[in-house]
Amino acid sequence: MNFLVLGRGKTGSLVAKYARERHHHVRVLNAEENQDGRGLTPEVLQHVDTVLDFTCPAAVVTNIEACLRHKKNMVVGTTGWHGQLDRVRALVEKVGAGPCERRLKRQNMDTRDRSLNGITSKRRMRPREPRW
Repeated sequence: MNFLVLGRGKTGSLVAKYARERHHHVRVLNAEENQDGRGLTPEVLQHVDTVLDFTCPAAVVTNIEACLRHKKNMVVGTTGWHGQLDRVRALVEKVGAGPCERRLKRQNMDTRDRSLNGITSKRRMRPREPRW
């Protein structure tokens, strides 16, 4: 797969390292290369399968908007931006893209399940039972 990782912090660097070890193609953009989402151009995103965001709350919504404009799948590992979740939901509905749109229309959406058109926010995982 072709991944574009946004953010060169601890998590972004670690994810990029492991993806490369598993023989995926990885490109990483740092804050200077993607200021205000300007690094997410059609040329950069053309061959990208999934964008992985590990930036900061101030940057993530701009990145989401850019990915929606180009209809790219995105996984968001950035925390602290969920106050803007309604705005992002509205954008996803406006674009009307992807099979996950139905999840937005559920009245009793599980607050831990924040999947939006391939945009997935970090959520708490239940501990697994040991497999002995």
